[in-house]
Amino acid sequence: MIVDDTNEEKLHKEGEIIRDATVLSSTLYISQAFYVIRGFLIAQFLGPSTYGLWSVLRTFFNSAPYFGLGTQQAMVREVPFSIGEGNKLKKSIIIQTSLSWNILISVLIMVLVFTASFFGFAAEYRVEIRLSSILFMLTSVHLFMQPKFNSEQKYVLMSKYMLSYAILNTIFGLSLLFFFNLSGLLMGMILAQLILLTYLIINKHLSLNLSIDKSTLKELFRIGFPIMILWFFIFLIGNLNKLIVFIMLGKTKAGFYGLATFVSSIVGYISYAATSVIFPRMMYTYGKTGEKKYMEKYFTKPMIVLSGMIPVILGIIYINIEAVINLFLPKYIPGITVLHILIAALFFSTIWGLPINLLVALNKQKKFMYITAIVLLLSIILDLIIIKIGFDINGVAVVTAFTFFLTSALANGYSLFLFKNGVMQILQKLSLIYLPFIYSFAGVIFSISISFSKNIYVDNILKSLIFIAFSTPLIIYIEKESKIINKILSFLKISRK
Repeated sequence: MIVDDTNEEKLHKEGEIIRDATVLSSTLYISQAFYVIRGFLIAQFLGPSTYGLWSVLRTFFNSAPYFGLGTQQAMVREVPFSIGEGNKLKKSIIIQTSLSWNILISVLIMVLVFTASFFGFAAEYRVEIRLSSILFMLTSVHLFMQPKFNSEQKYVLMSKYMLSYAILNTIFGLSLLFFFNLSGLLMGMILAQLILLTYLIINKHLSLNLSIDKSTLKELFRIGFPIMILWFFIFLIGNLNKLIVFIMLGKTKAGFYGLATFVSSIVGYISYAATSVIFPRMMYTYGKTGEKKYMEKYFTKPMIVLSGMIPVILGIIYINIEAVINLFLPKYIPGITVLHILIAALFFSTIWGLPINLLVALNKQKKFMYITAIVLLLSIILDLIIIKIGFDINGVAVVTAFTFFLTSALANGYSLFLFKNGVMQILQKLSLIYLPFIYSFAGVIFSISISFSKNIYVDNILKSLIFIAFSTPLIIYIEKESKIINKILSFLKISRK
């Protein structure tokens, strides 16, 4: 099928991508502000011991999407593909089958956990475990709604939903926490989610008319299970090193990695917002045309923007992180070197989402799953060797940076290969992706080598300004290649017609 959009239609589509990514990323940052405030107050009120239990429970809640054995991950891929094909009936069957299966599994887990609370080993936290079993089931629905809205390209609705979730959980969770401790926090979260669930049902964004189409479920398993395993391996590449540090080097040094994770979660929202908006459009285009050549535009220019923009943000963070640590978290000063290494490494982890989603869109998840398994094994071996040799936490950080680079290079290289690029073309395009990082890193080194003032905060402000001036040619290059500002203005003109 031939796709021949007019210039106006192309501008409109590109403008919509920019608009949706901006709306979603803004919502994510506002929501994160609520979560930071809530998290600090929870930690202060519960104390270290009970907060440890809360951390375990939170991990349990967030694991809900994995119990569906890939049905949720397949839904994100197949729904926009079906819309592109013009098969709205198939879209509805996929959503209801995935929802019904995930609710069925979460209810079974809820019953098992609730039953376990009657045994002696759970006596100390019996009430909390029972409340957690209910909250797990509700959380599974909540974590289903985000990919559902995403697959349907309902980004404004998705943004409103995520912001409402953050606000309601903060208000009700903290209000009852102060009266009933951890049990109150769980009750508040249950209440908040029940309110949101009621809203979704009343406004017909969620149908509890549960039904499972067996053939569709089987197909979702076939497609989604490798995708789930792939992203689980990616998760381990980014997080298993912290567990290794915790076991072999102690909890204090593992804390330095935890701080770096917090920084990465903030920066990662930029990439998450972009890939969340682009991926459904990839699948829609693939479903509409049946040809992968039309999907390259969703990879090339967005990657130029990300690879050019992320290093500038990371450079400013790199220059100022030591001053921030000195001011707010002086106990983390011994981990400054680790933070600097991992902040630099964040460039690679923030640009691997787009090519990995492209590989999933082109049904190459199984092959890349095996590749990431090898990288993960290599990462574990190198971590253990580095620690045994005695390079300590800084050595582990270097290994992490290397495995991040390797994963991103393999993902980008494989994606370019699928578009029938030769070896030299792949190397040339990879250089365009990674050169902005090298250029920005040189700018950081140049900026921090100059001292302007004995006051660390004044000094850092001036160094940041030098770095921004150094980055100006890179910013101009991004605009020249992507014309993102021009597209925003053109989209606004078209939208007013």
